[in-house]
Amino acid sequence: PRLKLAKRNFGLSGRTIPLNESKIFRVLSEATLLPIYASRFNKSNYSTTSNNKLDPEYVTGFVDGEGSFVVTIVKSLKYKTGWRIDARFQIGLNKNDKALLKLIQTEFKGVGVISEVGNVVMFRVTAISDLINIVIPHFELYPLITQKQSDFKLFKQIVELMKEKKHLTIEGLREIVSIRASINLGLPKNLQEAFPGVIPKERPVAPMVKSIKPYWLAGFSEGESCFFIDINKSSHTKAGFQTQLKFLISQHGR
Repeated sequence: PRLKLAKRNFGLSGRTIPLNESKIFRVLSEATLLPIYASRFNKSNYSTTSNNKLDPEYVTGFVDGEGSFVVTIVKSLKYKTGWRIDARFQIGLNKNDKALLKLIQTEFKGVGVISEVGNVVMFRVTAISDLINIVIPHFELYPLITQKQSDFKLFKQIVELMKEKKHLTIEGLREIVSIRASINLGLPKNLQEAFPGVIPKERPVAPMVKSIKPYWLAGFSEGESCFFIDINKSSHTKAGFQTQLKFLISQHGR
């Protein structure tokens, strides 16, 4: 028997990554786990909160795992171009973690809204002024370090075009579609059919990091890691079972 910790992924793709498509980091032995957590996650050294305030590097690490930069393009007769464009920054979690989302919202100066539907609680920032003045500056000061950094840079280009009202013109619309085609999994089928000649914007390369900051690692682990126990039959132990403590982080192969 195996004790598993199941989790859902609320990223841009909206799908959970199968293990055979992911890169997995595992720490298996208790002898390895205990020194790491004693030194890196000791509360007196690397507490994620101080006076109910999250460390900004922790927030970035958490967003690297659970956040999304979303751009939607839908048909609308209200616009001369025939299309409505919306940009938003969002984090979706189980409703049990609503208190954490409120702390994250505080780190972003209280902008955006937190809504709850079923078992999911969602923090969203949609106002262009809030994205320009609060969200984007945070990630420029405390950069993302996964491939999500590339999505963020493309997202920023679109938000800046929207700030200049260029999304209300045909030329601006086509430029935004070109940028959107390089975010995450690219254009959905309906937009591929609506804009058949679009050339995807060159995707920025996320630079390799030489070191990871403890606060970032704590935030990323909060969103993406699992702690679980394997109990399997074994002929090498007196009890007939072998127990392993495991710490696991999985990511898409890109």
